[in-house]
Amino acid sequence: MRLDTAFRRRPSGLWVPPALEEGPAEGRPSDLVRELELAGVPRRAAIAALIRAQLAPDSITVTDQASGVEHATKIVSSKHYPVVMVADGDGHIQGSRDEWFAWFTPATNAANRRVGDLFNADATVIVRVRGIWIIPTWTAITGVALEFILHRTSAVGTGGSTITPRPMDTTQPALDSDITARAGATGGATSVYEYLRQYHFNEETNAAVGLMQHQNLLPSSIGNRVAEIVLRQNQGILIQQGGAGTVGLTGALVYFTTE
Repeated sequence: MRLDTAFRRRPSGLWVPPALEEGPAEGRPSDLVRELELAGVPRRAAIAALIRAQLAPDSITVTDQASGVEHATKIVSSKHYPVVMVADGDGHIQGSRDEWFAWFTPATNAANRRVGDLFNADATVIVRVRGIWIIPTWTAITGVALEFILHRTSAVGTGGSTITPRPMDTTQPALDSDITARAGATGGATSVYEYLRQYHFNEETNAAVGLMQHQNLLPSSIGNRVAEIVLRQNQGILIQQGGAGTVGLTGALVYFTTE
């Protein structure tokens, strides 16, 4: 049994959880033990279940009274256990959203170059950006220090080249036409504010250059949630190079979901 500060030692030497501290050892059943006894579970079995977290001793068929549909179960050691589907904070079953990659092909670095932008003009579809990777190439150059800026935008990019985001699952519905991506935009993509700036040295002999493509600009998690930038109608993001550096090639990869 794992012991931690949540357990206390009884005079007998037995370590018990707080739920049992005032109960069985002194002849006064705790609330949890009492509830199990009322359900027909012998006290000794109830105490053992709470201390050792043993498998449930029985199983029953549960039917939803409203719909009459039986609840799903999984049989383990001849016992039925309820099967649950985990939802996130927005009410969506985890893994149920459509997923997309937008790939912005590496191009020659230039001051203030717009590497790529993603924009949502739809009134109902929500875009959640969950990954942004800056990807330099291994072109043989004399490296320089580069800066890349992540913006939130309020207008779609214009000019440049249209990018087609690719689905992670080919059975997904087509991406809404109001969600667009563009590389090298020459206009639009108006910045509302900056989220962050990223810096690196693009000398191809620098080992860190090879690791850049694995570094998500968005933290993989913050507390108990996944970090994401939410794009509602007429909102977007822009990845832009800073004001210096004209050698080498750099692209980007954006991972996002739609709902």
